[in-house]
Amino acid sequence: MTNCFSTRRIADTYSCEELFDYCNKYILTRFPQLIDDEEFLQLSFVEFKAIITDDDLYVQSEENVYRSVLKWVKYDLETRRSHLSELMGHIDLALVRPEFLQNHILTEPLFENDLQCTKLFIKAMSHYLPTEEQKHSSDTPQDMRRTQRRYGTPHVLFAGGMDSKFEPLNTCRMYDISRNTLCDISTMKECRGALSAVSLNGLIYSTGGYRNGQDLKTVECYDPIISQWTEIASMANSRRDHGACVYNDSIYVVGGFVNSTVENYNPTTNKWYNCPKVPLSYDQRCRTVVIENSIYSIGDMKNGRMSNRRFDPREGRWYDLNVNTTYVRYFGLASYGRSLYCIGGLSMSSSNHCARFDVSCNIWETMSPMNVCRWSHSALTVDNKIYVFGGWKDKLATTIERYDIPQNKWDTNVAENIEHINGATVLIDHRSN
Repeated sequence: MTNCFSTRRIADTYSCEELFDYCNKYILTRFPQLIDDEEFLQLSFVEFKAIITDDDLYVQSEENVYRSVLKWVKYDLETRRSHLSELMGHIDLALVRPEFLQNHILTEPLFENDLQCTKLFIKAMSHYLPTEEQKHSSDTPQDMRRTQRRYGTPHVLFAGGMDSKFEPLNTCRMYDISRNTLCDISTMKECRGALSAVSLNGLIYSTGGYRNGQDLKTVECYDPIISQWTEIASMANSRRDHGACVYNDSIYVVGGFVNSTVENYNPTTNKWYNCPKVPLSYDQRCRTVVIENSIYSIGDMKNGRMSNRRFDPREGRWYDLNVNTTYVRYFGLASYGRSLYCIGGLSMSSSNHCARFDVSCNIWETMSPMNVCRWSHSALTVDNKIYVFGGWKDKLATTIERYDIPQNKWDTNVAENIEHINGATVLIDHRSN
């Protein structure tokens, strides 16, 4: 929707409230992708200010707002320079990374001899050196309260999976972690069990899976703004129980059930591209995560051993790493910092075994086991905690477990029970109305 600004202006002129609200919500939630748009740069001062001061504005960081201010001002510098200090005053500079402030903002020529902006920068730098009173205060700062609204609260999208009879589903639900509430959202066009899904630029992509005895190569994209799934370009290879992750604004899918192929998807071109294969095919399942500039893939092999590999997209090369000595299938995989967490799974029976892999040292170590044995569950990281949802242990496992990484401790005191087996979970920033 490249004409969202002009459409919103027309809707405002003719008092079309529903259309205006739709366009406004679209702009606020797509803000980082719109700041290079010609219509965005042509906004009036009043229109631009209203957007960046709206508490429902979605930005991944306050640095996005700073970049938008500079782009808008420089588009017509002679006319707009007088607005610079006022607009900078609406940016929470205390939330900007110190290195970004030092390397980009303080070195910007536009701010030379601007006394008002200099005062803002000094105030921002003082936040990096809190007073003793601030260190021990339990109050939530005003800018942090604004940030919680501006950046949203953690939500988890559950897509597809299987029911208690192992029939694939197309149902999707949204779970609000902070409020502990679960609600239904639009269903996918296809039923998909054993699928994988990722979030990229505010959209959700569900890839592959299993239905009617066939592995799938189809892909769907969910837009939370219009609450609708649409079909996009299919993968070259059918796959289920595969890994999926995002690297450099591209989606990578890796392996799967008896599969060694790797592909990446470019949303701009809506095309899939082949990548170097995994050296050996996985047997049942693999899972992938991204740490820094590498994609890590863990899976089970036909020889009764686990595999652990690192793929460097810049080199197009796979590297073998030390493997987890405990053999499990249908496990969950999460990451935090420079560590991978292999959680639960199926060996001779359901397992609650958990292990951590340090990518820096190439070493595995055992961690505290889950309270509930389970397999075909989902695991993802939120802040410094790992959440485990659903799975199977003689019947559907509906408990949610939460692992505190610094404390190395599991907690099952999460009230909402969720039935979810062999489906996909995605952590997203979901805007509240």
